[in-house]
Amino acid sequence: MNKKYGLSDLEKFNYLRVQLSGEANLATGEFLLSSNNYSKATDTLQEHVGLSHKIITAHMSALLELPQQSNHVDSLKSGFNNRETNIRALVTFGKSKDTFGDLRVLILKNSLMRPNKS
Repeated sequence: MNKKYGLSDLEKFNYLRVQLSGEANLATGEFLLSSNNYSKATDTLQEHVGLSHKIITAHMSALLELPQQSNHVDSLKSGFNNRETNIRALVTFGKSKDTFGDLRVLILKNSLMRPNKS
């Protein structure tokens, strides 16, 4: 997937997998880490385990862990697209933008204001 459009399904699956444990981990453990299996894993969680809150947590964590953007246009576009990908996923799971609107501002501010670690 072209990075300018946000996180790939493989990246989303990786974020999700890190958040899972116990029954949820067992339910999705049969799926190899691949972009094709992301939707299968999320469907399995929703249908059989009912742990959509784990998926929501994974997307929230992904938002909080976004790398710092530079002042370069490509970096800013990439950061925006990554944020919006996770936000759209949260909306898909019934989270209203109104419920995490203040968090969006904080995430954007932090991604632009963090000091470089170099």
